Amino acid sequence: MFIEKIITIEIIRVFTTFFLIQSVRFKKPSTLPSPKIIHMPKHIVEYKGQSRDTTYQWITEPSKMGATSYIEGTRTSDTCRFAKTKNLPIQVTFTDACNAVHRVQITSPQDEYTISVMCNHELNWFGDEKDRTGLDAQSGVAKLTFSYVPSSMWHSHGIKINVTAYRPDNMNIYKSDTESWQSGIEMFVKSTEGVKNMAEAYASVKGKK
Repeated sequence: MFIEKIITIEIIRVFTTFFLIQSVRFKKPSTLPSPKIIHMPKHIVEYKGQSRDTTYQWITEPSKMGATSYIEGTRTSDTCRFAKTKNLPIQVTFTDACNAVHRVQITSPQDEYTISVMCNHELNWFGDEKDRTGLDAQSGVAKLTFSYVPSSMWHSHGIKINVTAYRPDNMNIYKSDTESWQSGIEMFVKSTEGVKNMAEAYASVKGKK
């Protein structure tokens, strides 16, 4: 009787161990959630051989560049189409009046990005093709908003650029301001003096004059 109990207990132990091992073998492995990919526009500025990622660090409002007078009738928009670049991201490149090269990249359909730059009477855009936006001769600052445009039956997808031109408040000091901006851009792109954004760089240069 005693031996039978021992045998029964041993059989139960063996079967229990077997089923535990099987359950571990066939248990669906737990998976960690995939990291969420955050898409956002990208803004690279190149100046005098140096470049810097200035995304969300560039000035957005013309008023901070000494231009509060909107030039009536200059609000316009152009769309740069990308027939060769079929998928996102897509990028448009242009040069401002300070000779700084801006590369604005759209990475998702929800992207929208705004900056203000020194300008002349036109802005030339380079993507898969060249496009141009003509401006009023009095234009000194342009506010630019970049957004995604999906493809349609007739057109490739692209980047829509809303452009609003502003006249400098004081044309007599506009040239001096342009020189200050050039120095500020150089300081900012080279990351000298620890400036965190373009507004700080411009203020630092103006403060030294």
